Amino acid sequence: MYVGACPIYGYRKSDEIRNLLIVDENTAIVVREIFKMKMQGYRFAVSFHQWEYAAR
Repeated sequence: MYVGACPIYGYRKSDEIRNLLIVDENTAIVVREIFKMKMQGYRFAVSFHQWEYAAR
């Protein structure tokens, strides 16, 4: 159950069921890419537009 005014990035509100979030395939691509980069060892640095590889 979701009670916020705006859904989080990568989701949208359901048209049929109030308080239900569903995956927004248009923005979920970006979210999946961010998680993929994190799993590959990248880390967030300084600003949203700057990623750097962190050696493990």
